[in-house]
Amino acid sequence: MIARGKVGVMAVLMLAAVVLRRFPPEGSRFYPLCPIHSAFGVQCPGCGGTRAAAALLRGDVSAALHDNALITVLLPLMAGYLAVCCWRWACGEEMQWPQTPPALLWGVATVAFLFTVVRNLPLR
Repeated sequence: MIARGKVGVMAVLMLAAVVLRRFPPEGSRFYPLCPIHSAFGVQCPGCGGTRAAAALLRGDVSAALHDNALITVLLPLMAGYLAVCCWRWACGEEMQWPQTPPALLWGVATVAFLFTVVRNLPLR
């Protein structure tokens, strides 16, 4: 049962990548709008993340950085982490979430907050 769940997660991720590659956000209307941007008119840390992921799938790093620099930096790190987890699982090890130090979580939250503030500063 657990193995099927892991395979299911990987299948969903691969399907999401295929859909994102086949139907880029710029030309498709079925991707959800950001509720924070819709309600307050500011860009949250994730705004542009779908466009950035699509640009990375096309190999266009400069467009991905333009759409969302934070996601552009984090997606390859998350993909690498996922690849290591999948490799360990394929080699017979049990997949487990690592123990995340609170300082790392606070650091990521601080970077996301600062990124949000800077990206919403008016440029004149």
